[in-house]
Amino acid sequence: MTCENVDFPALGQGPTGSAGQTGSAPPSERLHFVLSGDQPHRASEWADTPGRSLEEQLAEIAQEVTLRGEAAERRRQDEIEAARQKRIRWKAAMEEARVQYAESYRVRHFEAQEAAWRHATRLTRYVSAARTRVEAMPPGQTRTEAEAWISCATATVERLDPLNAPPRLPDIPEPRADDLKPFLGHWSPYGPTYRAPTPPDVPADLPSSSRKASPREHTSHPARPARSAR
Repeated sequence: MTCENVDFPALGQGPTGSAGQTGSAPPSERLHFVLSGDQPHRASEWADTPGRSLEEQLAEIAQEVTLRGEAAERRRQDEIEAARQKRIRWKAAMEEARVQYAESYRVRHFEAQEAAWRHATRLTRYVSAARTRVEAMPPGQTRTEAEAWISCATATVERLDPLNAPPRLPDIPEPRADDLKPFLGHWSPYGPTYRAPTPPDVPADLPSSSRKASPREHTSHPARPARSAR
């Protein structure tokens, strides 16, 4: 909020030769006061008029300055409170994102264990079938080498099978900002701000029936009339 004073005559140079006596001054020499900035409540400009001098309007100017200052302070306080509430919502979203990230990490851990168990189970059947074949082999160097392979394979499968150790919950690592993005919705992981949604990727090998046709593909061409045989 600023004040602009324009067209002030020099003191002692009024039309009557004394400062402040501007009632009969021409329009170009009358006092003019402009209050700019913020939303006006009553007025933004005051000037000398034939029936009322600018000095008589000083109380109105002071009141306008006060009203605008109070309104500006209310807006500032509202903005501070809005920012505080926004940060509270962001912190709550971050806490919920951490909970969802931990749950997602545990699910991925369980799925990896289940896949390792199925893999170890298939290898166990394979090693069992190989052991049956080796037991039927005659004694000799070949059987000795095959039995050594069976021992090595059995030990390997035992290490691969997650059920050979007591099950336990995984240790959740500290999530990075990118780890929390999938669980934050429109919130940014870096602070109480919003981020633009990421458009979904369209696979390059998407069938033509699923792709959005271009305007050229939608354009219909009138059929040419067939030439009449002469």
